[in-house]
Amino acid sequence: MIPAIGLAVYNPDTYQQWIVTSPVAQVIVREDRLSLRESTHSDPRHECLLEIQRDSAGRVQIAAKQGGSANTVVEGSLDCPIKLQLGKFRVEVFTFSSPQRIEDTVSVLPNWLEQSAGLSEFKNYQPGPATHTMACWFSALANLQRQAAGSQELFDLATRLVANPGGIDNSMILMKYGDGWQVASFHSGDTNSCTGYDVELLNYMDKLKCTVFHDSEKFTEADWPGLGSAVASPIFDRDQQCIGAVYASRTTRSNNMRRGIRLLEAQFVSLVADSITAGISRSQWEAQATRGRVLLEQAFPGPVAQQLCKTPNSLNPANHEITVMFCDIRNFTTIADNVSPEITFQFLADLMDQFTSVVMREQGVIIDYFGDGFSAFWNAPVQCPHHTELACRAAFDILHLLPQLNAKWSSRVQQEIKLGIGLHSGVSLVGNSGSRKRIKYGPRGSNVVLAQRIQDATKSIGAPLLLSSSTAEKVRDDFISLEVGRLPLKGFSNPPELVALLEPDDSSNFLADCLAYKQSWNEFQNRNWELAEQHLLGISHRQVLPVAKYLQQEIYAALDEQSGSDANKHRGSAANEHRGSAANHLQVEFVYRPDAS
Repeated sequence: MIPAIGLAVYNPDTYQQWIVTSPVAQVIVREDRLSLRESTHSDPRHECLLEIQRDSAGRVQIAAKQGGSANTVVEGSLDCPIKLQLGKFRVEVFTFSSPQRIEDTVSVLPNWLEQSAGLSEFKNYQPGPATHTMACWFSALANLQRQAAGSQELFDLATRLVANPGGIDNSMILMKYGDGWQVASFHSGDTNSCTGYDVELLNYMDKLKCTVFHDSEKFTEADWPGLGSAVASPIFDRDQQCIGAVYASRTTRSNNMRRGIRLLEAQFVSLVADSITAGISRSQWEAQATRGRVLLEQAFPGPVAQQLCKTPNSLNPANHEITVMFCDIRNFTTIADNVSPEITFQFLADLMDQFTSVVMREQGVIIDYFGDGFSAFWNAPVQCPHHTELACRAAFDILHLLPQLNAKWSSRVQQEIKLGIGLHSGVSLVGNSGSRKRIKYGPRGSNVVLAQRIQDATKSIGAPLLLSSSTAEKVRDDFISLEVGRLPLKGFSNPPELVALLEPDDSSNFLADCLAYKQSWNEFQNRNWELAEQHLLGISHRQVLPVAKYLQQEIYAALDEQSGSDANKHRGSAANEHRGSAANHLQVEFVYRPDAS
């Protein structure tokens, strides 16, 4: 049986190491990437950097292959390690198996804080480096900790510091990759020493989750031929899982006369590994914080997201008094049927982007998007005393966008864009019902459903913006509200009174029309149908017309119910003609134009 050997090939830019168990191994280079092909016989079809052939007697033949021709550079029974220079690549062949168990040849770095014997046990070790050397070590560690967390520069500096001022010939940063190890950075302080790494030592370190080393007090070259003495110290992530190692080795071919790894040298390597662990943990924490901040900024306005970064517990479920908005695009099914999916997608994306900007500008939080609209709410997770006013202003700002949106899209979607918005305030349980990777923060409960039902009622009333009467009461000093009555709302046996909200207008007929409507409403409530109808006849302002038309229909329904069919007939054609003319006068479709009277 042919014994396994180690094979390392590297240049200043790349390092690769393999365990070779086959009689023939070829190192293949493609675009500066190294790979190994093992087989039982040589295959001339493969272009390779070098080929190693071995037999059971221990004879080795190494051939360099360039341009299709082979040039044997090493042949015969050779002792490892073997070092070659092939162009820009350095090649090392070495053994790494010890005749003894690893537990018998490797020491574990003590945790001095947990040692019951305290510093008394430290006195059993040989004196450490000189004071000047220790000062250089501390300075190097301080410099290492100033590097960018988790960067390649951090790895490269760490490997250099282990060699100088650390005083160990070769050093590497290795990261766990599947079941093996991959070199992330390496540095050789002595070109005559072997730079391979011992997989068995690394696996032993990984098993114990602590620094292991060939103690100079116990190490002999016969115990560990080929790779010499080494120290391996684990690198952990923020969850204390071993993800890599700092590995340093000292070989017998080095000009350094020291053999084995001294205790304080192992401690220095351990501190280097700890610095890398701290850097990686900090980098992971910063990346997670950035991801969290991005998620929060996608879901919440900027000031709210900043507050949540400071107090993440604010996202825990809690009862809040909130104002909920539901907004719906009218006749969206017709739009989707008439235009291509691409235009429909662009249309929705543009509208939702602009509506979302309005909501977040007014400190609102988007709950969700659905096929033809969205929902939002105010006053959680950060408290906002004037949340109802902000929600109302957002609703009007969204309606203000309609003229420019129609100018851009009405011809493309083949109809005028209209909206229905419902608002309601009440106490709801608010929290994150999503996951750690995708926030879905919002309210739950009947008050949310009620806001949606109020939005549905805008279709039958014809007004673009409706509120519950309790919500309208909160903003009575800022906006004009016109009562529209109590409509049946699906799922609610005792629905609230609804109110149409209007934006104050300086036009001459706005206040007059609002007053006329309120007088009509009062007469309607007092069952004076004829007087109620008379007050509506002069209304012409576009904000008031939709609710005036709805109230006129309610008046006609009340008259029909009161009079009965015979009495209605008795009113004769003159009454019907009067009704028709009044209806024609009020039958103006509502398109929100804030500057129109």
